[in-house]
Amino acid sequence: APIRPRTMTNVLLAVSIGGMLALGAAFLFEYLDDTVKTFEDLEDAGLSFLAAVQEARPDPEPGPEAVYTKTQPRSLISESYRTLRTNLQFSSLDTPLRSLVVTSPMATEGTTTTASNLAVVLAQDGTRVILVDADLRRPRIHRFFSLSNRVGLTTALMDELGMLDDYLCETEIENLRALTAGPVPPNPQEVLGSERMVDLIHSLQREADIVILDTPPCLPVADASLLAARADGVIVVVQVGNTRQE
Repeated sequence: APIRPRTMTNVLLAVSIGGMLALGAAFLFEYLDDTVKTFEDLEDAGLSFLAAVQEARPDPEPGPEAVYTKTQPRSLISESYRTLRTNLQFSSLDTPLRSLVVTSPMATEGTTTTASNLAVVLAQDGTRVILVDADLRRPRIHRFFSLSNRVGLTTALMDELGMLDDYLCETEIENLRALTAGPVPPNPQEVLGSERMVDLIHSLQREADIVILDTPPCLPVADASLLAARADGVIVVVQVGNTRQE
């Protein structure tokens, strides 16, 4: 009988070595992957976990269909935003939030979707809400609520805070008004960091119970950081498997 090759032995040896290599590669990739996967990862970074929302992207440029709390009020996504509303209210019992910045580390992580749906569920709970599109680089609030963007935040600031009612847009949601971005300026950071912007936020707070500001991502530009220093609270939206813990 032939003594070479030992087919069964070689096959078993190859399977064993291949399995160990695959297991080692899996552990290596897991070790090198520093993206956020669980809420424990956020707590390790010293952040408070408010809610987890199922990811749903209808298209690269979402519109009214992304306001799930209005189009799909009984869905799990809408219920997640109600959980966010409740946890946000409990986290600010001693000092009620009058202004809230919503941002994310990088783009396309769900900032505008979160700001819009949070504004809707707060309004549905009887809270008077003004949703401000403070993303003067890529404004999208007007698309989410099918509003005109001909005038808005930038024109209100240029008008030295005249009649706010001329710039606030009524939405289909009771208790919810929106201030769109308006024409995109060449210097968004200077506009948002101006004293007029501070005065505008104070004026808006007199018109509503809470002002929600949708802002650009906070790592590429400093717009969100400027507004965060002037707001009562900040929500950071992170995308599981995409946002790095660092």
